[in-house]
Amino acid sequence: MNGRTQVHIISMMMTPVPQLAPMAQQVLRIVLERGMMDGAELMRSAEVKRANELTAPIKELKEKDLIEVRGDIVRETALPFATLSVQPSRKEYLYSVLQQQATPQQQAES
Repeated sequence: MNGRTQVHIISMMMTPVPQLAPMAQQVLRIVLERGMMDGAELMRSAEVKRANELTAPIKELKEKDLIEVRGDIVRETALPFATLSVQPSRKEYLYSVLQQQATPQQQAES
């Protein structure tokens, strides 16, 4: 691990954990499991019929710098072709963000 990576990890640890809406948590969990996916696959995995149901959660995650998005997520017809991903180096941090979002019952189950 080089000095730059160590600084990045320390800065992430010092950053307050962002609070996420339930659908944003679900989207983050799905993208984390896959690493990289297109919007159509996300729609299937999240069991969503209309792409516009995912626009707000994806925007929330992108604005909080938790996922990377390539492509148009605003137009319903374009979202299935957008690419969503997470940086491999951030996976551990993102899993901890999800863990801290979980209710006590969900934590007991995991």
